[in-house]
Amino acid sequence: MKKIFLLLIWFLLTGASCKRNLSPTRGPANPALEPEPPLSMIHPDQTLQPSRPSLPWTFEMAMINLDGKGVIITYADGDTRRVDQYQGLGKDRKIQSITIITKDAVYGLNPENKTVIKLPPNPERAGDQDNPQAMVEWKTISGQWMRLPGVKISERGSEQWEGTELKVYRVSNPEQSWSDYYLTGENVIKRIVDYNGEGAQVNDTRLELQFGPLPAGIFDIPPDYRIENRTEKGDTLSK
Repeated sequence: MKKIFLLLIWFLLTGASCKRNLSPTRGPANPALEPEPPLSMIHPDQTLQPSRPSLPWTFEMAMINLDGKGVIITYADGDTRRVDQYQGLGKDRKIQSITIITKDAVYGLNPENKTVIKLPPNPERAGDQDNPQAMVEWKTISGQWMRLPGVKISERGSEQWEGTELKVYRVSNPEQSWSDYYLTGENVIKRIVDYNGEGAQVNDTRLELQFGPLPAGIFDIPPDYRIENRTEKGDTLSK
């Protein structure tokens, strides 16, 4: 189920046993926690603000799973993208790869040996993400899930997480595994916890989307990196 969600995220961009005691969702006295309609037909009325495609944005996806910990950070300004992949979290994280996508080329940077593979651009990709908010918007993600046969979505109440009370919805599939989605009062996804069919937690993913200025030179190739030009088939043209 996690693989399907990661595919949804990447599509929108172009990856111990635990039973939770959830408190009942509070009533209309707190509008941010007002119950949603039955989730068999989930399309919440509350949505995010209108898309802001003119603003640069940063999307961070931190993951903890059975294979370890990692972070993927995407920087975007118009059609230009940079995707950094790290192993580990926080101060201990180590950069593994960098991908920079422009209208002219795709660059794959290897920080270990300071080499760059340059590939031709993908013309079909231009303008593929006019609404980055769709990556964290529950209405969009739940709509994608509901298109899959056998998937069910249910309301689970609310839970405190990192000092914030979040609404929780469960997405279950026919294989009996499930994912719990943690949402703000504006239906923004902040966390996703995946469980296998035995109820054991297998993934914990945290999402953060921010709009605003990007670090200076974020899309520049470092001058000490060596560039290799390659064709779409992988043939090296020059160094």
